[in-house]
Amino acid sequence: MSQLALTEILGLLLQDSRLRKRLAKNRTAVMRELGVAQEQASFINGLNLQQLEAQAESLIRKRQYEASRVIPETWSRLGRHGQVHFRKYADQAPWPQGHRRHFIDAAMFCDVIKSIGLSGYLKSEHQRVAFLAGHQRFSIRIVNDLIVNKKEYWAIQFCIRRKETTFSQAYHFGCSRKRKRPLIAGLAAKPETSWGKKRKSITRSLEETDESLHQCRGFSLKKKRD
Repeated sequence: MSQLALTEILGLLLQDSRLRKRLAKNRTAVMRELGVAQEQASFINGLNLQQLEAQAESLIRKRQYEASRVIPETWSRLGRHGQVHFRKYADQAPWPQGHRRHFIDAAMFCDVIKSIGLSGYLKSEHQRVAFLAGHQRFSIRIVNDLIVNKKEYWAIQFCIRRKETTFSQAYHFGCSRKRKRPLIAGLAAKPETSWGKKRKSITRSLEETDESLHQCRGFSLKKKRD
C-alpha cells in the first residue's frame, strides 16, 4: 500500500465518527474493510484513539468556523442548532479540497438545511455561496430573503466571475418583504381598477417607501492557491 493510500485511510478515520467507533471495537475488521496492507497494519494498530478523536474534533471546528464566515447571516439565524446540524453534516460529508473548499463546504451544508426545512435557511446566501463554490461565469437571481438590518428584503442578486476575481452584489427594494406583501395585496383587491390606474398607484406607493433601489452589500474575493 502506498503512502498516499494510507493518508486517504487516515482521512476517512478523521471524517467518520462511526468508523472510528468500529475501529475502537475491532481494529482487525476495520483494517480488512479499508484494505490496509500487511506492512501498514502496525501503523493502524499503533494509532492512539484519543489523539485521533482530538484531531477529528479540531477538523470539524475548523470546517465549522470557515463555513460560518461565508454564510454569516444564515449561521446567526440558526443559532445553537447550527453547530448541531453542521456536526451531523460534517460527519457524513468529506472535507472538499482546493482553494474553494470552504465555499463548497458551506454550499453543501446549505443544501442539507434546505432539504430538512430548517428554520434559518436563507436562499440569498445559499445562492451566493453556491456561485462562489462553482464555475459559473455569471448569475442573476431574484431573492426574497436578503437580510438588511435584521429585516428580509426582496432583492436582485448579481454574481460575476472574471479571471482571478469573483464578485457578488445585491440590490434591494426599500421596503421589507413583510411590508410589501400587504401593500401589493391591498392594491390587487381594489374592484374595477384599470391597469393604468393600478400601475400609477403601485408606482406612487413604492416611491413613497423608497425612491430607488439601494445598494445593499458586496463581496469580493481573489482566488487563493494551496
